[in-house]
Amino acid sequence: MRHDPAAPVRLDDADHRPFHPRRRLHPLTLLLEVALALTPVGLLAGGAAWGEWEVAEFQRMVGFVPAGIRTAAHLPAPLADYTAPGVGPVAGYLLSATLGVALVFGVLRLVRRRG
Repeated sequence: MRHDPAAPVRLDDADHRPFHPRRRLHPLTLLLEVALALTPVGLLAGGAAWGEWEVAEFQRMVGFVPAGIRTAAHLPAPLADYTAPGVGPVAGYLLSATLGVALVFGVLRLVRRRG
């Protein structure tokens, strides 16, 4: 099968070179994909995830609660406790991870295009 030279060539958005499926992954992309793949391991862990402590737990561990943390504790979370309406806890957890990774990829893509 011959390639028609008049046909449009699919370009990779990042560097405007022809897209090749075997191109090496950017290290950050690989890191995020590994993090997404390891997300279900968090379901096996006991206790709170690092940095996700309740105000009382923070008080117990550190001895005080900074004003910013006390204020932020009352803000609504889009997917509180990694749950989503209408789905089970495992699906909500995986949905949260997927949305978080997609958000990071989206921000990095915007930064990369502007930079």
